[in-house]
Amino acid sequence: MNELQNNKRTRRDFLKVTSATAAAFTIVPRYVLGGKGNVAPSDKINVAIIGTGGQGRTDMENLIKFPELQYIAVADPMKEYDYSEFYFKGFSGRIPVKNQIEEYYAKQKGMESFKGVKAYEDFREMLEVETGIDAVTVRIIYMLWQP
Repeated sequence: MNELQNNKRTRRDFLKVTSATAAAFTIVPRYVLGGKGNVAPSDKINVAIIGTGGQGRTDMENLIKFPELQYIAVADPMKEYDYSEFYFKGFSGRIPVKNQIEEYYAKQKGMESFKGVKAYEDFREMLEVETGIDAVTVRIIYMLWQP
């Protein structure tokens, strides 16, 4: 009996162990639940861009600053285009804009759930493949080219 009495746990010991165990399972990073200065991944609006020329890139640069938005896809027939001559300056197109978005998110805290941006040549393919799109920005210039 002496041996059993030594192995008995008190109610206080039981509460310490169970509360520590419960606390271990409830501690999650702030970015998962949101919190001050962070938005939970489930509360983010997944955005796609159609048209990543000068104005499309400018729209993205302004909207990417909102933590509620997360860019997931870009679509443009132009892989890359040099806008150095224009007031947009620099390069644009689906690949430079994709890279710019990924570089921005790589520098942000709480973007551990970010899986990258997919680039598409045809917006119809993007809309068919990407099922998680919540919003789309569109900047397309239709030009009739007459020689």
